[in-house]
Amino acid sequence: MQISGEVIVGAECASFEKATAFVYLEDVGNVDAAARRLASVTLFPLTHRSGSESHLPFAISAPDVFGDGPTHEIAVRVHVSLDGEEDVSVRDLVSMEHVRAIPETLIGIQVKTV
Repeated sequence: MQISGEVIVGAECASFEKATAFVYLEDVGNVDAAARRLASVTLFPLTHRSGSESHLPFAISAPDVFGDGPTHEIAVRVHVSLDGEEDVSVRDLVSMEHVRAIPETLIGIQVKTV
C-alpha cells in the first residue's frame, strides 16, 4: 500500500536550495507512548523560492496496518532540513498539524519555519 501527497512550502517561507525532506509515516494511536515510525522516505535535493508556493511530491510504501484488526491512528509528519541533518534546527521547516494518512488519497502537508 502507498501513501502519497505533497509537502507544501508557503510563499512566505525563505528561499532555499539543496534541502532535504524527511517524510515519516507514524502510528500515533497509543496516547501513553511516543509515536512509532512505520516507514519513511527522504527527498533530496529540494529547492524553494520565496514569493511562490512550492509543492514537493512524495510517496511512502506503507505496511499493511489499514486492514482488519486493531484500529491504528496513522499520521504523516514532515521535516524539511536546510542542512541535511535529521535533527531539527533553527530555520528548518516542519509540519505543525496532525495529518492523517489515508490510503489511495493524495494528501497535502503544509510546513512552517521553526
